[in-house]
Amino acid sequence: MAAILPAIQPSNSQILASTLDSSEPKVVSSLTSKNAPVREIVLRKRLPRYDQRFREKQQQLRSLVPRLTVRQTAEFRNTYKHRLCSEVLEGGYHRTFAELFGLIRTQMENRMQVGPESSLWLQKVLTDEPEKLEMMKKYLIEAEIATLKKQFVRAYECHRVLAQYFQSSGAEYKWLADHFIHNCLVRGSAITEDGGKVSADAHCNMGKYAVARISFQGFYQLTKDKPDWMTADGSMTMHSQACIHLARMFMIIAEQKYAEGDSDASLSCLKQAHQMACEGGDGKQIAETGYCLGVAHERNGDPETALVFLQSYLESCRAIRDSRGIGKACDAIARSCDSCGRPDESIRHLQMFIKISEDIKDDEALSQACRSLGIRYNALGRYDQAASYFEKSYNISRAGSETDSVSEARALLGIAKSHSMLKDYIRHVEDSEWPSVTRMISWKDSRANHFDKPLEAGSAKTVPVNSSNEESGNTKQEIRIIPESKTHDGSKTEANNGE
Repeated sequence: MAAILPAIQPSNSQILASTLDSSEPKVVSSLTSKNAPVREIVLRKRLPRYDQRFREKQQQLRSLVPRLTVRQTAEFRNTYKHRLCSEVLEGGYHRTFAELFGLIRTQMENRMQVGPESSLWLQKVLTDEPEKLEMMKKYLIEAEIATLKKQFVRAYECHRVLAQYFQSSGAEYKWLADHFIHNCLVRGSAITEDGGKVSADAHCNMGKYAVARISFQGFYQLTKDKPDWMTADGSMTMHSQACIHLARMFMIIAEQKYAEGDSDASLSCLKQAHQMACEGGDGKQIAETGYCLGVAHERNGDPETALVFLQSYLESCRAIRDSRGIGKACDAIARSCDSCGRPDESIRHLQMFIKISEDIKDDEALSQACRSLGIRYNALGRYDQAASYFEKSYNISRAGSETDSVSEARALLGIAKSHSMLKDYIRHVEDSEWPSVTRMISWKDSRANHFDKPLEAGSAKTVPVNSSNEESGNTKQEIRIIPESKTHDGSKTEANNGE
């Protein structure tokens, strides 16, 4: 029978290699012989010091990092538009989501329709403006909640806040302001329990921002018999506000009609504007509409009626100490006085205009006043005074780098100076004496005005004239000009030169 062999014992090197992978200390028995004493060898994993410090620092940093939730992680992974829509849908506000998503899509579609060369591509898209989207999200959610609770006035107010917010944000957000203004009109028109007050306010907003004449008139009709309805800030009645807006609307229409060449329709609109302003009771607007109405009457050939409105405007400006308004009134009154044949009054008002412009240091108005006064003096034949005011206007315009005013003042100055020497120049043309001809030729060369100086007695003058080329070379021939003398009977004879 075969003998059983003893188990193979591992060597010391194998034991050491197996224990190096463990960080815990191990005890190994050294087997030298069967009866030899057992020695315990404690083996430890030896690491460099810098590795230990690195592991300790990693554990400290890991303990400082906060644990992120799923929502916080999404803020880094997803776009702001994605997170916004997710939050709105998680809250169950489907109408808010539909309106926000619809506005973003509308803007992108408009950009694609006009192409990259349009100015729309220079404007920011809503997805890049989280502040605007957060504002819309807040008030649209409030409006949706108020609608579900049947608090329609509160829903209307939320849309009104958004309309005012985007209206004050700049011209590039006008399309958003118009959108929410239209929402206000739709929601306000459906509210009837307050007698139509909210509907009137909605019509006012629609007219104010979209310049709709129908909305202005609807606002006026709704507030006509309601003197106790006050505006939100309590500064005036809603009927006065309706009159003010309607007067402004008629003034805009009047400007459009005048630009189209329909002066009669423009005058009719201005009359309605002045009537609405008087009914509204705003003194400043009454004065402005009166001024526009006076200018329109003067353009239509009725200066006497124009003076009535312009004088009223002048008194209103004096009452509130509006220096610019006073100057504008003086200029308009001067034109009406010219049409009425009152040059002295016209000059007096223009001198007043100049003085006021100098007091308020308005160079543009001062230059205009000097040109106007120079034109009056030029029409009256007072050319030296006209040239003086034209030159003053030219210097002021040149100092202010006003190209159009400089060109106009330069032309008027040249006209006035030419008018001032016209009488003497005609006298020289009519005179047939040689000194007159010489002076006119000299003036054409140097533009020096010597026409006002007395003429010298005529005498014979010699003028060198180039003769034809001859074989001997170029020669000069002198032409002798003999002044004419008159006989007793008035006939002209030439003096004998002895030749």
